[in-house]
Amino acid sequence: MAIRVVTSESAWSGFVRRAKRDFPNEHAEALWGEETVDSFRITDFVRMKVNKDKCNGSTIDYEDAELKRQRWLAQQADKVFLGTIHTHPSSNYDTAPSEVDHHEGAKDGEKLMGVVVIYKKKDSNRFVVQTNWWFPQSKIAFEVLKEE
Repeated sequence: MAIRVVTSESAWSGFVRRAKRDFPNEHAEALWGEETVDSFRITDFVRMKVNKDKCNGSTIDYEDAELKRQRWLAQQADKVFLGTIHTHPSSNYDTAPSEVDHHEGAKDGEKLMGVVVIYKKKDSNRFVVQTNWWFPQSKIAFEVLKEE
């Protein structure tokens, strides 16, 4: 059975508009919504408080306390904190999360992670937006045993 991620056009266009405003820096938001057996329904993309001094075009940083706050705010709104979405603002990236993205998402208990590549077309002000969705995964321990 395939897992689906669904959202409204207005919620998605709001996220994309805010991400374009932050371009060429990375942009991150919390995902609130509902979880079913075979889908995640994102009802809200919510901007998170980030550490501005630790953010640049290729990184974005937020505290564990911010994720805790997002969980609480989502709960107050009768929603579920599903995870996060962030941008890779360059055509040199792809929509795959980094090892750090996976590790942090798994550590933080995220159920869902979105990665959006966003960049301007060459010789144009038009943006290209590509998106993929992932389940954050922990590292798998690897060990080579000595033979006796």
